[in-house]
Order: sequence, then C-alpha cells, then structure tokens
Amino acid sequence: MIVTLAKVSSASYNVYNYDQTTPQFTPDGLLKQVEYASEAPSNSMPMLIIPLMIADDSNNGSQKCAIIIATASYPPSSSDHQINGSKRGQSRIIEIPIAPPCPTTDTSLVTSSVIVGINGILSDNVSLIETARSHLQSWQKDYGIHRLHQRNAASGRGNTMSLLSNTASPFESATSSASRIAHVIADECQLHSFGGGVRPFGASVVVCGFDEDKMIVCVTNPSGAVESYNYHCTNEKDSIADLIVVGGKRTSNTAVRQRLLAQLGTVQEMSITYSYQTVVRDSLKAAILELLHENSKQNDKQNLQLNHIDLALITSEAGAQRLTENQMMNLINNKDK
Repeated sequence: MIVTLAKVSSASYNVYNYDQTTPQFTPDGLLKQVEYASEAPSNSMPMLIIPLMIADDSNNGSQKCAIIIATASYPPSSSDHQINGSKRGQSRIIEIPIAPPCPTTDTSLVTSSVIVGINGILSDNVSLIETARSHLQSWQKDYGIHRLHQRNAASGRGNTMSLLSNTASPFESATSSASRIAHVIADECQLHSFGGGVRPFGASVVVCGFDEDKMIVCVTNPSGAVESYNYHCTNEKDSIADLIVVGGKRTSNTAVRQRLLAQLGTVQEMSITYSYQTVVRDSLKAAILELLHENSKQNDKQNLQLNHIDLALITSEAGAQRLTENQMMNLINNKDK
C-alpha cells in the first residue's frame, strides 16, 4: 500500500493553531514563535555599523581601520533619569571587559574589552549579556586570566571605553574573544528556540572586537544564527568593507543603506581627496544625519535629540571612544574637533 502525503499550502491552515508553542512547526515548515522573536529588534531604532579601511597618508600610506557604531534609544515615557537636563533611554552600546586587571607592576597594562550593541527587548538583552559575562568568568577560572587579551594602553589612558591591543597576547586576541562571546550568546538563543517552557529571545546582539591588524563584527539572531564579518587591516584597497544595519524596520533597512552610501560616496574617491581623519569624520556625520532622518519618517516616535544618540568610534590608536553631544553637534556644524 502506497501512502502519499498531501501538500498543505499556507492558505489551507490557520497560523494561530501553530504559534502557541515554540517547537511546533507549521505545515509548511515554519516556527512562528522564532519568527515573531526575530521581529522584536525592528521596534528599535536601527543600529548602523560602518567598518572602514583607509590608507593614512600621514603614516606613509599605511592602512588604518576603524569601526563606527551608531544608534539611538528613546527615553521611557516616565523616567527619573536625567542627563544634562534631558531624559534618555538605556545606552545600547556597552563594554564587556574580557578579563579583570591582571596583577602586575606594569601600570601600562590594562584589561581588553569587546563592544556590544543591543537591539530588541531590553530584558532579553540583559539576560544574554549576563550569560556572556558568566561564560567569561568560567573561562577565566578554567584557563586563567593570563590567557586573555591585554594591551599597552599608553595612548589610551583616561578613556572610559578601553578596547584594543597594541601588544597582543599569544593566547587569545580581542577578535577571537568577540567571536567566542557571540557564539555563546547565539547558543543560548538556540536553546530557547527549542521550547521546553521557555520562549525565544527577542534580541539581536552585535559584538565587535578589534586588534592591531584585524577587526570583527558578529551579529546574533534569535534563531541562534551568527553572521560574522572579518576584516584585515593589511588590505591595500580602501573600502567601506560592509555597511551593516541591525534592527529597525525591515522594509526601511535597504533605504537606510542606500542613503548612507550616497552620503559617504565611494571611499576610493574620498580617500583621494581627503585624509583618513576626514573620511572618519564624514562617516560619523553621515551616521548621525541618517539616524535623524530615519526618526523624522516615523511619525509615531517622539523627536530624536542628539543626547539620545549613542555613537562610538573604535580605532587602533585610541580604543573605543563614545562621542558626546557637543562633539556630535560640532560634526553636524562642520567644526573640527
């Protein structure tokens, strides 16, 4: 006896009969709970990640790299948190130290870190970051702090967001740590997509790591997938390696990318006309203007102010620097520094 399985089209079943539990597939092979969770980051403002690889004429034309991360968060409707007299939401660009300070008499050695961007439901992101922190503590306990990445911070003292490494450890680099942290977060997301009384995380996390000669950007999805972008700063050709947009309305992400590319122009043309510093400055300005423009199209959102914008610049010389409201205002007004 031959049994044939009838094909069920998406129009012949009620989707709401299949989205009550996470591990239940629809007849056409979808996991609706995971799909719903993947839409959660779209309720956040888009996070813009712009990796740059530009020749520096002031340094014999050697290749220099930078990563720009820009996003914004709206303040809650009722909040007691005040910054410069204005309300703002939770910062969405944060730092995770890879290791606590190592006991040493050399005060130039400080802890290396990775930079994390959060998108989606805040409580879900907090839970995932706590998972990453717990993993780092276990790693340090099992393998020792000496295996974690440190740097000489002579040029980065006083910077509240220390990152990079001029003197890399032979054991693990910041880029390797960033990749490992991203996969730990993704594994936790995947576990929650299996069901078992838990729901998927409505969060997409960006993890950035930067070494002297390479950088990495990892983006996790609620399904447990990881998108990794690796860049080597020894490439001879100038480029905006990738223009990564995470979160925000999915229908507008393509338009965001097109507008940003139009504002930046081709890096090949910019690098011929301008210096490395000018290319970075113009890219920072373009990111700010794009966030302001995207906000102006969303009439249901309140007006976006500069103090609501999180803007970080990661370079091999100064580590990760968070730009202040005054610095962003100077960029918009074409003022140097």
